Amino acid sequence: MIWGIEFLQEAEKDMKRLDHSVQIQVMKIIVVSARTDEQVYKEASKRRKEHNI
Repeated sequence: MIWGIEFLQEAEKDMKRLDHSVQIQVMKIIVVSARTDEQVYKEASKRRKEHNI
């Protein structure tokens, strides 16, 4: 089975900030951030709407 990764432009920037050991575990990316508050979920929702996904 062949796997691929689709990046939103914003998510690609988020991804580059992750340690490589974490990067290889991620497939479809909308937003990468700590879940310390609701901000990451708000950003993910915003990006999903902007990119119609």
